[in-house]
Amino acid sequence: MKTNPVKEIRLTDFENDINRIKGVANTLYFLSLDVEEMLEDSLILLHQDLLKIVENAEKVHELIKQTIKAN
Repeated sequence: MKTNPVKEIRLTDFENDINRIKGVANTLYFLSLDVEEMLEDSLILLHQDLLKIVENAEKVHELIKQTIKAN
């Protein structure tokens, strides 16, 4: 049985494309894990910063109350 080289090449190209797409998909997956970890770290830092802001706001509020009482 004679095979058509054009069809073989196209099929091979198609298989190669599929493998490339799988590689890209895997790379994107692992990048997304890195991004997820970075976002988690950023959210933890943001949470800490917000707690500091609240703490400072409470101090300012207390100072304002004391100033009002003193006047």
